[in-house]
Amino acid sequence: MKRKDMKQRFFLPALPLGALTLIISFTMPTIPAAEGVESPIIALEFARSAADVEQVLAGRRDIIAAMVQSVRQDRIFILAYSAFLMVSCLLAWRRWRKGIVLAGLGLGLAAAIFDYLENGALMAILEGTPALWPAALSDLTVYTYIKWGAITGVFLLLGTFIRAVNVLGKLIFGLSIGATVFLLGSLFAPQLSLAFAMLIALLFLLWWIWMIFER
Repeated sequence: MKRKDMKQRFFLPALPLGALTLIISFTMPTIPAAEGVESPIIALEFARSAADVEQVLAGRRDIIAAMVQSVRQDRIFILAYSAFLMVSCLLAWRRWRKGIVLAGLGLGLAAAIFDYLENGALMAILEGTPALWPAALSDLTVYTYIKWGAITGVFLLLGTFIRAVNVLGKLIFGLSIGATVFLLGSLFAPQLSLAFAMLIALLFLLWWIWMIFER
């Protein structure tokens, strides 16, 4: 790659962080699923009641043990993805010099903080008695929506700028709008939470691909 081209590739420094984020996400522990539960960890994050928790855990020690392992490993994932998002926003500011994109730094930090708090609430449920679940669930709902809302906000910010660059940028922007709709919709229809989480996972992948072919 010519030196001139290298200077025009503003997002190259973020590529290793994106690769690390994707690698960790693909190596997270596999969690057994109880009947009627498609994604145990997402279902638990968006659980609203003790009945929801009981459906996800199904009283099975293998599910609980796998979830505990996943939550503990998630601490590394938090550092990777939040750094990826924050560095991406910093590099976007370097390219477009628009102050609004720096809001993504705060959103990325908020995502990391509330993901950490969310993990604490999850552990309180996984390691606590059913009597403690209501209080933990109340905290969990707040932490979960702030975390996911912050991540979605970063993609909305980035998508606003890259939609004018190429077709993939337009796709990322459109999907970020869709993710926002699904997240808000999950407040009233929790079954939308899985589709929302899948959209966010796709956005991480597409954003990383976009940076590879940035023009």
